[in-house]
Amino acid sequence: MSLDLGAIEGALVALVKTILTTDEVIIADQNAPRPADPYTIIKIVDIGTAGVEFSAFENQTGADIDLIETVTAPRDLLVSFNCYFANAMTRVNKLRLLLTSTASLASLKAANLGLARRSEVRDMVSVVDGLFEERGQFDVNLYAIDSETIITNTIQAVEIEGEIQDGVNSFDLEINVP
Repeated sequence: MSLDLGAIEGALVALVKTILTTDEVIIADQNAPRPADPYTIIKIVDIGTAGVEFSAFENQTGADIDLIETVTAPRDLLVSFNCYFANAMTRVNKLRLLLTSTASLASLKAANLGLARRSEVRDMVSVVDGLFEERGQFDVNLYAIDSETIITNTIQAVEIEGEIQDGVNSFDLEINVP
């Protein structure tokens, strides 16, 4: 099962909507207008390796003797949560706290994600159109499993022919593996 970023973003949007029920929740980098009311932006900032990739092989049955190879890798997703407008710091602190609730952890687990760690909340107040705009932000590291399955062709027959010489003697070599 490949890492489906669209499904991960969808699960995170749904989770944030259950915690911050009055916020509009959007994915960063969308071609959408900026909301007029309080909103939260979610952005997957980075996808890193969280361990060692490994391959598992499974024999196919029947006439085809190729192998099914599944390459699996643990991933560390850095996700940024940003709240804007009224009470942004209060809302972002609530979100940060309630991500650790049993219900939130169950939602993450249902999306094949695990909460690894959270940053502290940062006050990101900014001046927009000559007015102060309240903003709050924090990051989380989520754990996910990425895997891909491919067909690995097997060697069906090998024939090696040659000559071995030791300086005095010479021997013909023939190896056949059907």
